[in-house]
Amino acid sequence: MKYVFVLLFLLMSLFSCSEKDLVRRLSVKDKVSEFSDTLFLGRVKNLLTYNNDIYFVEQYRNQIIKLDSCLNLKGLIGRMGEGPEELCNVSSFIIDNDIIYVLDAGCAKLISYGLDGNIIARYRLSEKVGLMPEFRFVVLGNDYMEMSVTDRRGAFGKMKLQSDSVSYWGERTLFAHTDMEYVRNGRYLFKSSSGYVSISDNE
Repeated sequence: MKYVFVLLFLLMSLFSCSEKDLVRRLSVKDKVSEFSDTLFLGRVKNLLTYNNDIYFVEQYRNQIIKLDSCLNLKGLIGRMGEGPEELCNVSSFIIDNDIIYVLDAGCAKLISYGLDGNIIARYRLSEKVGLMPEFRFVVLGNDYMEMSVTDRRGAFGKMKLQSDSVSYWGERTLFAHTDMEYVRNGRYLFKSSSGYVSISDNE
């Protein structure tokens, strides 16, 4: 009987090792080991490309870094601070129709920039809306911003940028506990030609 268990164990081990995981090897196309002394990248997030340029948030600087396709620095967008034209806590940004929309969650505002880094417009955001700024948002024609909210009236809030008016849309996922419903209803929002795509970070 002991030999049967040993034989069974060996067969199970043999079959469990027979599956191969597909491994895709990646190679480095371009890299840069250092920038000038004035640019230190310590905490990078929200990386995207637009018109062959690379954009990302550098959280310690509270700026958008712009690189060309060869990883050369092309510009810094935004300036750190708490003034009306400054950024105190950049949470995310999007680029749409050559306009960079930067969400400053720390100072409750949205600032739009041209691709050259010059400010186009500034919008104060109502703190009563309950935005979830860690998730991707959508801007509709410089008039409305839509993103995940904590309000139980909908999954997303549609805020008019020139006023405090808000409407809610989308179904929230219900959970057994209120705190779970609050924490787990955030979604990344994307606009396509045929509608919206929303992606949960936990479902």
